[in-house]
Amino acid sequence: MNRHLRRLVLLASPWYLAQAWRVAVVFGRRRAAMRAAACLVAYAAIVVAAGLVLPLALVPVAAAALGATALGAWHGRRAAGVRHGLPPGRVPLVNPASVVDREHFVKRAERDGPTFKAVSAALPVPTACVVGLGRASALLREHDDRLAPVMHPFDALIPGRLLRHMRGDAHRHYRRILFDTLDEGVIERARPELRAIVGDALASFASATAGPGGACDPHDWLERDVALAALVRLFLGAAPGTALAERASDLFLTLRQDMGGPLAGERLAQYESVTRELDAIVRHVAAGTVTPEPAPATFVEALLRAHPGALDDPTVLRNVVFALRTGATDLTGLLHWIMAMLAANPQWTGALRTAPDRAALADRIVMETLRLEQSELLYRFTTDEIDLGDGATVPPGWLLRVCVRESHRDPVLFPDPLRFDPTRFERSFGRTEYAPLGLAGHTCLGAGVIRAVAGTFVDLLADHELVATGGGRPVLDVHWRPSPRLLLALRPLAPAETPTRRGR
Repeated sequence: MNRHLRRLVLLASPWYLAQAWRVAVVFGRRRAAMRAAACLVAYAAIVVAAGLVLPLALVPVAAAALGATALGAWHGRRAAGVRHGLPPGRVPLVNPASVVDREHFVKRAERDGPTFKAVSAALPVPTACVVGLGRASALLREHDDRLAPVMHPFDALIPGRLLRHMRGDAHRHYRRILFDTLDEGVIERARPELRAIVGDALASFASATAGPGGACDPHDWLERDVALAALVRLFLGAAPGTALAERASDLFLTLRQDMGGPLAGERLAQYESVTRELDAIVRHVAAGTVTPEPAPATFVEALLRAHPGALDDPTVLRNVVFALRTGATDLTGLLHWIMAMLAANPQWTGALRTAPDRAALADRIVMETLRLEQSELLYRFTTDEIDLGDGATVPPGWLLRVCVRESHRDPVLFPDPLRFDPTRFERSFGRTEYAPLGLAGHTCLGAGVIRAVAGTFVDLLADHELVATGGGRPVLDVHWRPSPRLLLALRPLAPAETPTRRGR
C-alpha cells in the first residue's frame, strides 16, 4: 500500500486511527499522539454532528470507515503476495501488538514458520523475519552487497556513522581501530576498581532501599551508578565522585536513545552541543594519559598507543563517545534483566554463594540472561531483491529482521527453552547456535567489557538478599526491559550467611 493510500485509510478508519494513537503513546511521540487524538476527536465530532443534523450522512461515513478498515485488513492478510514469492504472514497497517506484547514475534514464528513477513510499529516498513541463526548468518553473508544498515538518530552526529552502521571498506577500517581501543589489558588492570565501583553501588542501593517501602525500580540507579560509572572509568580513567566523572555522566545522560525519530532542528543542535563537550573531554583525557607503561590504563590510551593521532579523525572520536553512550544503555538493560531473573529464580543466587567457582557460574548467569532477554534482533534494509530460500523472496525497500531472541529458544539446542538454567553454558555453543552480541561480521566489540562488568555485578549481588515486589509486563524502551512496577530492594547478608569464596 503506497503512502498516500495508507494515509487515506488511516483517516477514514477510526479503528486504525486509534491503533496509531496507541503506538504513539507507547513511544512517547507527543506530536504524533496529539495528531492522532485530534483526528479521532474530529471524526467523533463529525459523527455526532451528522447524527444530530443530518442522520442520513452517517451512512457514507460508516461506509467509508468500514471500507477503509476492510481494505487495510485485506491488504495485510496472511496470504497477501505469497503467490508472487513473498513469505506468509500478516502485515497490518498499524501493529501495536509488536510494541505491547513481547512475545509477538515468537507467536508469529510458531504460526508462520521460520521465515515470515510482518511489520513492527517501531519501524513501520514491510519486514521479512528469519528465525534460526544458521539460516540468518548465511543470508547476511550471501547478500551483504544487497543489505544496508538501519540508521540510528545518533548517526546524524557522526561524519561516518556509528561503526555498526558502516559497510564495506569503511567498516573494516574503523572496526580495526576501535577493536584496538577496547583492549582486554585495560579491563584486566581495572578489575579491582570495577569491583569497587559495583560494590559501592550495591551498598548504596541497599541503603536506599532499606526498610519497609524502600523497594524501587532500579533502572536509573543501574544506569548511572553501575553502567556509566564502570564505562567512564574504563574509557576515561575517571573514578566515581570526581568532577570529571560526574560531568561526563551528566552529559551522557542527556544523550538518551529515544525512539522519537531522526534528530533534527532544536534537538539536533542540543545534542551536537553536548557531544562537542564530550569530544573536548575525550581530547583532554588523551592529552594527559599517554605514558610509557606497558599496560594501558584507559581505552583512550589504548587507542592512542595503537593508532597515534586517531582522535584527529572525527569519525573515530565520535564513535568513541557513542560507544560509551550506547554501551551504557545496553549494559544497563542487561543488569536490569539479571536482577529480574535472579529475583524470579532465587535458587541461583543461593547456588552462586556456595559455588566452587563463583566467577564461572556468574558468567553463565550472564550468558543465560542474554539468551532469554536483551539480545533481540538485527535489522537490515534490502537494497535489491534477495532470496530467502524455499521459494520466498524479499523485495527491495523491505526490512530483513533476524529474530535473535526467537532463535535462542530452539528446543533442540536449548531443551525447555523458557526455563532459566545457567548450566546450559557448561558446554560451548557455535556462532550459529548462540549469538547474543552480533552476527556475521558485525559482532559487538565490547563483549569483553559487558561480560566483565556484568559478571562482577552478579558475583557481588550474591552477597545480598534480593527482594522483589509488584510486577507487570515488560515495556519497550530502546530494548524490552522489566516492568517499572517491578520494585526491587537489597538486603546485605551477614558475614555468617556469606560462605568463604573459592575458586577466585
